[in-house]
Amino acid sequence: MPADIKKKFFAYIGTYTGGESLGIYIYKIDLSSGTCRLRDTVSQIENPSYLTVNYQENLLYAVSEISEYKGEKTGLVAAFSINNETGQLEFLNQKRTKGSAPCYVSLDEQGEYLFVSNYAGGSISGFKIKEDGKIGDLLFFKKHRGSSINRDRQEGPHPHSILRGPGNNYIFVPDLGLDKIVVYSLQHLARETKVTSRREITTSPGAGPRHIVFHPEQQYFYVINELDSSVSSFTYYNQLEEVKKIQKISTLPPSFTDKSTGADIHIHPSGRFLYASNRGHDSIAVFKINKHTGRLSLLDYVSTRGKTPRGFVLDPTGQFLLAANQDSDSISLFSIDQKDGTLTFLDWDISVPAPVCIRFKTTR
Repeated sequence: MPADIKKKFFAYIGTYTGGESLGIYIYKIDLSSGTCRLRDTVSQIENPSYLTVNYQENLLYAVSEISEYKGEKTGLVAAFSINNETGQLEFLNQKRTKGSAPCYVSLDEQGEYLFVSNYAGGSISGFKIKEDGKIGDLLFFKKHRGSSINRDRQEGPHPHSILRGPGNNYIFVPDLGLDKIVVYSLQHLARETKVTSRREITTSPGAGPRHIVFHPEQQYFYVINELDSSVSSFTYYNQLEEVKKIQKISTLPPSFTDKSTGADIHIHPSGRFLYASNRGHDSIAVFKINKHTGRLSLLDYVSTRGKTPRGFVLDPTGQFLLAANQDSDSISLFSIDQKDGTLTFLDWDISVPAPVCIRFKTTR
């Protein structure tokens, strides 16, 4: 690993605040020495279950996954500035998302637009980011409609994530309730930004698409399906005019018959390995990516040493994986073998109440 790659980070941990959690926890982590120290907590926001940090690492945005605010069925999204020296957060402002239970927040490539998926509200919201990092007025709001075959979980639309696609001109929205990935076109015009529906990509009935990730080099994308614990692989051509399903593969061992749901998905910076988390089996499924075909082949299942790994993250160097075990109040650390992608548990973890999302900022 090049010597100039830093291994000291501030880790921002989003949680559910219904129990002992205070909000967003800020840790300073030195992966080279194995030290981890709590630096601060931010309690201005309820249920900050998903976070994102901009490219410049000076702004953090968090959803407030609530169903109602001041009598309106809406959640919130909040903006914070990041202190480069201490890693501490300063509250800037917040906006209503117009849909309840927002569970995912992301930015476009330039950090000019903020996107939110409202799980219970069955909708997505978009905002313009002001020059000072504050969230501007609502730019667009799109309501999904429909249902699928699982009467308990798919009685209506449930967008579970929202992420810009390659080229920064498209927004991909896996909708668990519809068994579809809804793709929107993002057009930047002289005086306005238009968001229009581009196409819908259908997944398997009852799969429940949840989170999406794009290959860093090839024209592949992968979706983890929550309800049937699988990963669907796709390739795309001609500016998304053609999308082809490559494969669907289970994230669970064939012998496992207890209840489990898929949660999070990430690709190693090398583009060679894919990781997916299982809640119930409480593991990370490790896959090798065939760069020529996009197909996945299973390498291993690794216990997260905790309960319900809702979210996990790879550190910016690609050397480590941190898994947030929501129901055991812990974050487990694994080293990543750079040759074969396999994980090795390191006897070193962080105690955090109900952790669900982890984001990094490099220390200065």
